[in-house]
Amino acid sequence: MLENYGAALTAYGKGDKAQALTSIEKALAALEKVFVAMRAGELEKWSGWYFGERFVGLEATRDRLRVVRAFLRGEPSPPSHAPNGYPELYRYQEPFQPNFPRMYPHASAP
Repeated sequence: MLENYGAALTAYGKGDKAQALTSIEKALAALEKVFVAMRAGELEKWSGWYFGERFVGLEATRDRLRVVRAFLRGEPSPPSHAPNGYPELYRYQEPFQPNFPRMYPHASAP
């Protein structure tokens, strides 16, 4: 996927829009194989484990590649997922901030 994405950028930089589009299509196909492999590992109780994964960022990568493909085709950008990042993952900790010195006494100020 990364190799083809890099090839797309290189081709576009050289003015070869057709080759850039071909490379983006290959990058998207390779990324879809990653999703298939992830789903293949979701056996029994792990079914759906990678649904909406945010740590690796594959959904965001797929969205970016789709935006580039649309640009190269001269189409409007497709809808994308809302950005997810680590701040959203850690919001559950916010209610516990007042307890921080009691939870971690070695980190409290004198």
